[in-house]
Amino acid sequence: MRNPATGRPEIGLARFDYVTFPEGVSFERATFETAVFNGAKFNGRARFVGVKFGNRTQFASAEFGSEADFTSVSFGRGAFFNGSHFRSHVTFTSVTARGDVGFSGVQFEVAGHVGPVACSGKIDFSFSTFSAPIAFEIAAKEADFRRARWLSTATLRLRYADVDLTSAVFEYPLRVIKNPHPFVAVLVPGPDEGDLGSLDPTVTLVSLQGVDAAHLVLADLDLSRCRFFGTVHLDQMRIEGETSFGYPPTKSHWAGWKPQRFYRRQVIAEEQYWRSSQTRAVSEWLPNPPNVEINNPSALAPIYRALRKSLEDTRNEPGAADFYYGEMEMRRADRTSRVADRVLVHIYWMLSGYGLRALRALAWLFLAVWATLASLMLWGLPDDDWEPKAVGAITSQNVTMPLEKPDVVNPSGALRDRISSERFEKSLRVVVNSVVFRSSGEDLTTTGTYIEMVSRITEPLLLGLAVLAVRGRVKR
Repeated sequence: MRNPATGRPEIGLARFDYVTFPEGVSFERATFETAVFNGAKFNGRARFVGVKFGNRTQFASAEFGSEADFTSVSFGRGAFFNGSHFRSHVTFTSVTARGDVGFSGVQFEVAGHVGPVACSGKIDFSFSTFSAPIAFEIAAKEADFRRARWLSTATLRLRYADVDLTSAVFEYPLRVIKNPHPFVAVLVPGPDEGDLGSLDPTVTLVSLQGVDAAHLVLADLDLSRCRFFGTVHLDQMRIEGETSFGYPPTKSHWAGWKPQRFYRRQVIAEEQYWRSSQTRAVSEWLPNPPNVEINNPSALAPIYRALRKSLEDTRNEPGAADFYYGEMEMRRADRTSRVADRVLVHIYWMLSGYGLRALRALAWLFLAVWATLASLMLWGLPDDDWEPKAVGAITSQNVTMPLEKPDVVNPSGALRDRISSERFEKSLRVVVNSVVFRSSGEDLTTTGTYIEMVSRITEPLLLGLAVLAVRGRVKR
């Protein structure tokens, strides 16, 4: 069965359904046009080193009782190990596949290493169980780990893939990492990434729904399309490296009769889905995929709160500020909360962007200062300053002459006559003192006294909001 030119075994259609190999078996460097091992039992060592499979390869429900070695294997049109059972060490190193690779429902009992594997389609580990520590190195368009179960530590190093961890269970730390460079195997050359090489190697996590994220570590991933609703212990998840989220539209638009502009911040996918479903929504918001539920703001605020705490625990205050802004945005948009609460949150947003927009608070402070200054010049300062002075002739006797302060005279005349450099200087002195919450000591009219009282409350508050916003962006 060997080709005399190559010296390699060449086999056309090979069916080993439910065959039992009682001892070790080797298909090293063989070429199969089509190979089917459904239900096969390998009691001894199974070697498929350097094997080339042509068409669809099947190992469904196969059982490997001893070591299984798939080093430098090439699958021409995909391979499927669905329902198989690996009782001993398994090696998938420098494996390439031109189609999909299926490991759905597979059981791995012993510590192993899967990868590097380059798959031009989807690699499926859904419903699989990993009983011992395992490491993955995978380059694929999709990586499906829905309802997978890890009973020990694991590391997923990925390239290109859209990763789905819906309802996955991990009782020990699980690290999901983007590998920045093509994989290189230790003993043999790394797999050829083929058509994947022209794609963006960014790894996108698309779902954590139904996951207990207490032991999850994410590093250098794209979370712009990740769905978090239904994830528990999200506040204990660690986010490291250059992990990124989505961003709001950059263009201003009109929402009915008023202009609207979104500040640049990190947003979760669920907020984008909700905003895209609203009336007069901007087309740049990410639309929800088919069969994906749109959650209301009341359900999204706790997600932002948990993500904020996760970043605060790693001392990433600037990153946590974006999630605080998102939490407050959802509270402001929540129509199920009390009207008084929404009004209070709206005022907080309008004055300082929830204490995170320093320029907005400074702009309001500038307007307040000029409004106070103008009001004092026009109505707050009296016409004339009172000078304590007693005039008279005194002979050789003691005379006590009490000086009573006259009533303040309100300004009169045209408004333009009240605008002068002297009145401007006095008004400016009152305003500056009010910003630092001190009394100016100037004689004011009744109206001016109330103006000063109001300014001594509002202007220090606006100044404090500006300082708070700056601190939130620079604190580490």
